[in-house]
Amino acid sequence: MKLIEKRCPNCGAALSFSENDDKVYCEYCNMNYDIKKEDNNNIDLVKVETFGKIFASYFIISSALSFFFFLIVLALILFVILKMANVL
Repeated sequence: MKLIEKRCPNCGAALSFSENDDKVYCEYCNMNYDIKKEDNNNIDLVKVETFGKIFASYFIISSALSFFFFLIVLALILFVILKMANVL
């Protein structure tokens, strides 16, 4: 079993893994990588997106959209109230 040395694409720390491994973890920056082996013996490390990061991205986007929708509804309510009071 051959030991392979690569650098972490995120922080540059040394990563060691076996030629039979499919995944590697960087203990310095806490990143997980899939090991992709190509036909020309080139080895590439591909970042694994964790559920927490995907969920956080979705939450931020959905929160921003919800807030924007809230502002539109609030503006419409204020418009109706001011219209009914003959201010506009």
